[in-house]
Amino acid sequence: MAAFSNDAGDLWFEIHRPQEDQELTRWEVTARIIVFCDLELGGQTRGGSCTHDLLDLESHAFSPAQAIAMLSEHVETVARDLRLRSPDEFRGLRHDQLPA
Repeated sequence: MAAFSNDAGDLWFEIHRPQEDQELTRWEVTARIIVFCDLELGGQTRGGSCTHDLLDLESHAFSPAQAIAMLSEHVETVARDLRLRSPDEFRGLRHDQLPA
């Protein structure tokens, strides 16, 4: 689920329960800050969006309660990270200025 989405990018938080054939006691908790580079904003990308992860967190929990606690930690980490970043990082940066 994307908590926020617009031309600048996404803040993404997700708790994923494994499929039936995987270990049922493990939950994956992820958080990402995704931005579009100048290729996407300028309409130069063909066949899909050109996105870059400014932050990508992944943790594994072994209970629903632990997954919620990890999600809370991820939200705090994203909030801290966002305060440290320049607004310029979220709009119109060149493709080669962003992580692959």
